[in-house]
Parts: sequence; C-alpha cells; structure tokens
Amino acid sequence: MSIISTIGRNDLRVKLLIWSITILLIIGGATMVYPFILMISGSSKSNFDVAETRMIPKFLTDDTALYRKSVEGLFNEFGEAMQSTYDRSSGVFRLLPPPDGSQQKLADVWGEFLKEQNYPFYYYGLGFVETPYSRMSQPLMLRKFKHILYEKSHGDIHELNKLLGTEYASWSDFRQRRAFYLNRREMPNAFSNQEKLFWKFKAQQPQMIRFYFSPEGYYKTAYLQAQYSKKIINYNKAHGTSYKNWSEITLPARYPTGKQYSELQRHDWEDFVRSILNLLWIRVDKSASKQYHAYLKAKYGKIANLNRLYGTDYKSYNEIPLIKRVKFFGTALIDWTAFIRGWRDPLTGKLYQAPRSSLYIT
Repeated sequence: MSIISTIGRNDLRVKLLIWSITILLIIGGATMVYPFILMISGSSKSNFDVAETRMIPKFLTDDTALYRKSVEGLFNEFGEAMQSTYDRSSGVFRLLPPPDGSQQKLADVWGEFLKEQNYPFYYYGLGFVETPYSRMSQPLMLRKFKHILYEKSHGDIHELNKLLGTEYASWSDFRQRRAFYLNRREMPNAFSNQEKLFWKFKAQQPQMIRFYFSPEGYYKTAYLQAQYSKKIINYNKAHGTSYKNWSEITLPARYPTGKQYSELQRHDWEDFVRSILNLLWIRVDKSASKQYHAYLKAKYGKIANLNRLYGTDYKSYNEIPLIKRVKFFGTALIDWTAFIRGWRDPLTGKLYQAPRSSLYIT
C-alpha cells in the first residue's frame, strides 16, 4: 500500500481498492487458518460428533451434547450397554434425552446403597476405558491404568510384556477391552494377568464412572425386543397383554407362576435364563441337589472319573454341593452350564436339567 501517495488515498476509488484488497487478504488468511481450526476441533471428537464440521465443538456450548458425549464415554461407545442399563429401546447416544432431575433423590439413595455393598468386579463396568470407534482417542481411565503399569514396568515395554504375558510392540499399542458380563458367551478371563490387574484397578475407581449391569434391562433390550421388535404393540399382540411401554415389563427373579402371566411369558423367562443370561447372575435352590447329582452320575459314571477332571476327592456324588458362584473356566463350569440349559444322556435319551422352579436370578 506504500506505493499509493497520501493524497491519492483520499480518493474514493482508491479507498475502495484498499478496502477490497484488505478484505480479500482477510478472507485468504481465514481460508488458510480454517482447516487448522477444524483439525484442532476434530481432535476432541468421538463417534458421537465425528460427522460435525464445527470450529467450536458443540459440546462446549450445549449441555445436552455434553451429556450425550459423556454418556458415550461412560459406556465405552457401546450402545447395547447403555440400552440395558438405562432400559431404553434405542442404543443411539445422539437420541439420549438428558435427565430432568426428577429422580435425584432416588439416585442419591442408590449411591448410598452402593457404598454399603461389596459387589464383585463383574457386577459393573468401568467407563472411559475403550473407544472402539474413535480409535485414535486415549480415554481417561485407560491412561490412568496405563500409567500404573508404566510405573510397575519402569517404562520398559519388554518388562510390561513379561509382567502381563502380552506382546505389545509399543506403549501406543496398549489396549484394555471393556467388559459386559450379561451375555453367557462373555466370562472374565482369569488367565490374563492384565485382566486381573485391571479388576483391582476398577474396584478402586469412584462410583460416578461405573455402570452396573442390569439383567432386567438386558432381558428387554437384547431378548424380548430382538424377538418382538421395539414396538410394544407387537409384544402385546403376542402375549395378550396391554402394556403401555417397555418400562412396565419386569424380569421376575423366579419362574413366573401367577395367573397374570401367559404361557408365552413363562417360556420367555425360562428360555432367557437357561440359554441367554450369564451364569454369573443365576443360582439354583438346594431342592435341585438330587437332580444335579443324578446328572453328574449319568455323565461320569464312577465318581473317580469326575474327581480326575475336577481335581477333587469326593467319595460320592452326594457330597458335591450346588455351585453358588460359578468359576470363570473349567469342566465344572461346562457341566453347570449344561445342567441349567439341559443335558440329554446320549445312551438313554433322558433329559437332565435344573427344575425351572429351582432357578432364580440374583
């Protein structure tokens, strides 16, 4: 601009030229800076807001967006866990309504109740551990757990691998899988040193970043809605009921025998307990002891055969107690699973299984 004289700048056309050049330079500078701002904004995104192209992330200015993004992190981007815990038909975090505060007193009582309990690690999950969709993220609790292991192994990845029995190539490869112990296929891995250390770490974390598994929520979202769709009207047609919404349906702790239950509802309960729900949540009354002993005898014949596989020294089948808390692996777990689901003797064709009246959900 220095080539334009001071007198010349007073001309209207020159002023317009100067302003035009200045505006163009500002626009040009903005187009250069804009991608960098988007890149910085994008570094804070997760699967919840990855599709947004905003210079200022929405969760910084919108409490609802912040709530949904936080809940996504709490459930480790796993919509099914959120569905069953919050008893919702949808597992989409973007559709989750924020709480209105009407149940704050109940939430406070729930928090006090949990402080009095000493539930094992498989009753709850820990949030901010895994981001399977926004994979470049390093969640808060993963970083904390990694830091503990970093100190244990003196920052040496080879020492870490010896400690955990793993084969991580570098610290950036370290991962911790989230847990969801409601489906029968998923059991705690008692052979993993990393898992054992994580269980201890998880138990030391505050309640606010835990979520407690709900067999009832899982029954509705993963079992009933998978068969009868998410429309309550379809469930009502099949069962002859008149529920207004899914929240009115409950999962009885024991086999439903009342007149208010239809045969199909009883079938649903029994099928879910025998085949779907994780055995960590299922118990069997002492009244089923005879059936259990008869089943084991039919399967193994001589007690010595069972002792060899179980690593026990029972003198007779009558000494074997019913399992209160299942082991995470082994022959006993396989047999217990078959007893609850039902085992048919290949020689006689006789079916052995826990009577439905003896089953209950804890």
